[in-house]
Amino acid sequence: CRINEDLEGYKVAVCPKSDVVESVGLISGSWDDAQSRAVCPTGYVVSHCEVQSGLVHTRSDGAFVDPSNGRVCVAVNGAGGPGAIARAVCSRSEQVTDPCNSDDPDLPKFVNLHSRGPAPGVSCPPGYQQVLCNARSPWLGLLTNKGVDTKGIISNEKVCAVSGCSTSNWCEVTAVCRINEDLEGYKVAVCPKSDVVESVGLISGPWDDAQSRAVCPTDYVVSHCEVQSGLVHTRSDGAYVDPSNGRVCVAVNGAGGPGAIARAVCSRSEQ
Repeated sequence: CRINEDLEGYKVAVCPKSDVVESVGLISGSWDDAQSRAVCPTGYVVSHCEVQSGLVHTRSDGAFVDPSNGRVCVAVNGAGGPGAIARAVCSRSEQVTDPCNSDDPDLPKFVNLHSRGPAPGVSCPPGYQQVLCNARSPWLGLLTNKGVDTKGIISNEKVCAVSGCSTSNWCEVTAVCRINEDLEGYKVAVCPKSDVVESVGLISGPWDDAQSRAVCPTDYVVSHCEVQSGLVHTRSDGAYVDPSNGRVCVAVNGAGGPGAIARAVCSRSEQ
């Protein structure tokens, strides 16, 4: 690589002055699984990632934020695709004062989450809100009819999850969470003063096995977990506490269901 001899062009690409900038990757190769990577400038992280060239479900495998580098948005070409193009919107990566206790270490403004497997799903921690959810699978068709648009994005009004994949033919989701800009809202969600608090998840997608996840604050665990929307036996597959994380209550939509909502009662986790 050679530094751009057009210094003004270099400044535009590397020395952004605004809080939000855009990055567009080069078009990938036309072979299956070829990648395009949009890289944010130093000091910025991806807050929006998409397959700018579209064609997810037919000629693209989707998009994801690199789990090892929150500055990188990746778009993946699919079998028979003409090449994918990644596009990222980049926001300043900042640390913010902990609203619960200003003497504690600062908190990141953005948090990245990643899950891969037969039914991947992630939920933002309390006090953070989802600003981006991407989905990807190397096997065309596995993201179809699961709330994923043609640019590899799941709406922020939906749970960041897909189902109906398998261990061998996996899917993955990545999410970007931003700290709640309403500090009072953050305090209510994260700085509870009582021994028992409530958490309600977003409604799941309407497809079979779609999940809603209610997450308890740090230092709390689920002491009650339910499908708040009901319909178990008819349109819901039930609820469970995540075996790998006692802070998470999961409600599962059933075939023909309108979407499930998880509700958790959270109690302090004490020794």
